[in-house]
Amino acid sequence: MIKLSEIKTGDIVNARFEDVINTGEVTEIDGAEKKILVAHGDQEFWYSVDDLSPIPLTVNTLETLGFMLSPDLLLYAIPKRTKAACCSPTAMSTGRSVKI
Repeated sequence: MIKLSEIKTGDIVNARFEDVINTGEVTEIDGAEKKILVAHGDQEFWYSVDDLSPIPLTVNTLETLGFMLSPDLLLYAIPKRTKAACCSPTAMSTGRSVKI
């Protein structure tokens, strides 16, 4: 589970509805209702904070989200995400990085 105070717009999270888990981007936060709007694919759904969990930070997850290993093999470039191209490998930039 993730604390509401730790969630911000642009975060990538796992969102559970019944027995289905989708990975998507947080697009809006309603603090009063404790609901989070998560976009996955072409759809957006509101989730309770209890239905969200962090994504595992593994090499496979990073590559699935479009991250690219740098030439020196020390870090992954973080893709620039837009609402239309969330999690798309084609929406890349190297503005920030994650050391591995």
